[in-house]
Amino acid sequence: VMVEILTSRMRAAGNAREHRISDLRFARRIRKFRPDRVQYVSDAQLAEIVRRSRQAARDLGIVDNLLVARFVMVDAILAPNFHEAEDLKRHFAQASGTPDVKISDVFQLLKVTLYKHGRGDEVWW
Repeated sequence: VMVEILTSRMRAAGNAREHRISDLRFARRIRKFRPDRVQYVSDAQLAEIVRRSRQAARDLGIVDNLLVARFVMVDAILAPNFHEAEDLKRHFAQASGTPDVKISDVFQLLKVTLYKHGRGDEVWW
């Protein structure tokens, strides 16, 4: 039993390290993609935004990795903390469909809204 606990803790520590590395790598990709949007935050701060955004996406039940990545990027460079908006929370609580379908609806609405307001150049998906 002690070996199993130790092995489990070692695995968790290794996974945590891998996640930190992955978050930092993603943060640097975001910085390269839209440097003007993240110029006032450090790589470490941006990696923390990535970590929190990824966790928020998973907490909402989003499974598709592409949608999680889009969620993180929208949160980091387009609409910070958008997932905390009451309208989004209500949509996830009341709309039908899977969380992946629900967030896809949100991204489509965001895309249409940006184009409608002359900000189509901010849409990358």
